[in-house]
Amino acid sequence: MNTNTKNTVNQETKQPLDRLSGIIDRVSNLPTPPLVYQQINKVINDPRTSAFDIAAIITEDAAMSAKVLKLSNSAYYGLPKQVTSIKKAVIVLGVEAVRSLVLYTGVFKFFGDEKLDPMFHQEYWRHSLLTAVGSKLFACKGAGMCNVETEQAFSAGLLHDIGRLLMHIYIPEDFAAVTKLSEEKQIDPFEVENQLLDYNHCDLGSLFAQRWKLPDVIGHAIQYHHTPAEAGEEWNNVSLISLADKIAVSAFDVDEEEDADLTDIFEEAENNLGVSAYDVRQTIAQLREEYSKAETFVRMAKDN
Repeated sequence: MNTNTKNTVNQETKQPLDRLSGIIDRVSNLPTPPLVYQQINKVINDPRTSAFDIAAIITEDAAMSAKVLKLSNSAYYGLPKQVTSIKKAVIVLGVEAVRSLVLYTGVFKFFGDEKLDPMFHQEYWRHSLLTAVGSKLFACKGAGMCNVETEQAFSAGLLHDIGRLLMHIYIPEDFAAVTKLSEEKQIDPFEVENQLLDYNHCDLGSLFAQRWKLPDVIGHAIQYHHTPAEAGEEWNNVSLISLADKIAVSAFDVDEEEDADLTDIFEEAENNLGVSAYDVRQTIAQLREEYSKAETFVRMAKDN
């Protein structure tokens, strides 16, 4: 999450931990992706794949079949007739939406336990979902300067901060230290991570992206959403997620007329995506409306 502050960490508080080389060992128990996701990922990357191929995989998993049918028949899609076959559901939802549903189901199964810290999880998933919706909206508006599909933009937004969640779960002492100093100094946690630790949540999230073999668009967003200029040829696509990340912070807090508060965002949108200030304002308004609709999709993945 981003904050607009120019404060910096006092260098005296920095404690070189020299742990970047050992970070993989510390999170070696990161779960592997569910088998159904691995299978779906494999066939989707084959250009010869059909809805029948994907349906055949889904059908082997009773719980996932139920989710796919439930989603295709939800008010989110508003179809006039009930969908009763998995193949038809795959056609209705689209290949990327199915992959997303399977991915989110796996993520929530392993990392969605709000009993760990209900307040953190509520704030984390709220921000992630806002970023996901914003990313999808900007993918439409910035189509001339980025080439990310709307569904993948949504996934990238939802998972962009997965490293923060992993740090919270697997390296709680580092997460607590970063949170404490960030709150005391009113500094962006990402800046604190870089100065207090020898890694940041983007590095940690990148390990997850590699292990789960996430699409490059999502992996790059996780790794570079704080530093889009370092994303190479993907910088436009990453800028889209970065912008949505910042919009998500202010979407429910900033008055639409308070343009001064959004000046930096307006400039970034124009320079990196060719999106006008008017479109940014429209996106914020849409974000407030679309958020509740998107909750339906995510809730399907969370439900057991």
